[in-house]
Amino acid sequence: ITQAGSDDPDFDYVQRAEPVLARSPMLCGVVMWPLNPKWGGSLEQLQSFLDHALTRPNVTPGDRGQIEAHYWNERAGISLMHGDTDKAMNHLKTSLSRDPAQSDAHSLMSRLYADRDGYRQAVASIQTALQRETTPARLEKLGIYLENSEQADQAAHAYERALFWGSGYAAGRLLNL
Repeated sequence: ITQAGSDDPDFDYVQRAEPVLARSPMLCGVVMWPLNPKWGGSLEQLQSFLDHALTRPNVTPGDRGQIEAHYWNERAGISLMHGDTDKAMNHLKTSLSRDPAQSDAHSLMSRLYADRDGYRQAVASIQTALQRETTPARLEKLGIYLENSEQADQAAHAYERALFWGSGYAAGRLLNL
């Protein structure tokens, strides 16, 4: 999978990323993604890459936390793939203990709360994700969670914000509030 998108059989994204891995926790997260079993990798490959990334020279404690958080986000996705939402939630909590600013972990956690009808918790989680990174999909989720929390005015505001990002879905939700 690390050769995906290349006609060169010797091309390897992990090897190509090697010189900058220590400087970029985000790149480590991107490299972990294709190592996920869902995309043809394995838990062993994911763990091996984590171990390698953490032992690189010049990895700061902050970088270490971010890299570990990306790993636990991937593990949460694997647990969801197997239908184990409790384990996924625990993995996301571990991710956030390593890097509380992990917007992807907050976003996914909001979905898990919503799936359990915990809309107030879902709202809090998605708002935290939005503080870190605003996306139309997250604004749409916020609107949905607010609607389900019987906060139509706030839901309308979230959908209006999503409209500025070009969300047709938000337009439809606004018309049906």
